[in-house]
Amino acid sequence: MDVADSLRAAGWDVVEAGTVGDALTALKTESFDLVLTDVHLPGDLTGLDLARIVTQTSPEVKVVVMSGQHVPADDETIFFQAFLSKPVFDVAGTLRRLVESKNS
Repeated sequence: MDVADSLRAAGWDVVEAGTVGDALTALKTESFDLVLTDVHLPGDLTGLDLARIVTQTSPEVKVVVMSGQHVPADDETIFFQAFLSKPVFDVAGTLRRLVESKNS
């Protein structure tokens, strides 16, 4: 099942963006508690670039990065609260636990 569909089925409000540019546009027009991004996205910018931009411009927004191929370097980990190594079988549950642990 697609990640967005599984998150919706678990009760999350989801806005999908195909590129970093699309995500940044959505972040300017809507309020978000969390951004989930893959490292590898179409276009010139990566999900790590998105994480850096979100962290610098909207530090109240939690950022979770995932990848099945990339292992983040230490200097990249400052831009997100969690890294998920794919495959992740329960994305909704994993995100819920992360959000709940960050709120307590």
